[in-house]
Amino acid sequence: MAKYEVKEFSVETKDGKNPIRIFHELDNWELNLIASFDTLEEARAELARFVPTVKNMGRYFYHECACIEIYEEGDDGEWNSYGDWEEVSFKEVEEDSEKEVKAVISSMLKEKFTDSYFDDIGAHRTSDNEYDINGIYDNYVLALEDYDDADEDDKKKELKKAFDTWTEHYISEEDFKDTAPEEYKEWKDFHKEA
Repeated sequence: MAKYEVKEFSVETKDGKNPIRIFHELDNWELNLIASFDTLEEARAELARFVPTVKNMGRYFYHECACIEIYEEGDDGEWNSYGDWEEVSFKEVEEDSEKEVKAVISSMLKEKFTDSYFDDIGAHRTSDNEYDINGIYDNYVLALEDYDDADEDDKKKELKKAFDTWTEHYISEEDFKDTAPEEYKEWKDFHKEA
């Protein structure tokens, strides 16, 4: 005789991929019971209601997953699990979606600053600067966590907000030239010599 328990668990990954493999590599598993059933069909129906998530936390990705764990009744009447999972429900980061958003951010940088810009300490940056693109993207993803189900208008609004907040202390090369001509000339001369 067997019973089937639907359990949820969380795991952190570096790249948003393979949360189940990473979970099994952990020394200590922590599974939280959602519900227990006598049949696999009932357990599958419960698992289908679970919504797996993956959130970009900046330095890592946080996955909320679920599984069906099988328990067998022993001769002593005790229920034993041997770590067998019938099915799992999990979500990985969508690379295509991330690439698409980062491409939009790159276009926004090029549109606002043409090809290059400067931060408030005079450091030169270019429109394909990965640090800025990743920073804007991470703040955008964090903002979307406040939504239960963000629609396209919400996403556009939060992307613009993340972009404006991140770049508010940047100036275009043309503005740098107009507002600080001497410093700009020194910068241009330095790079000519280099």
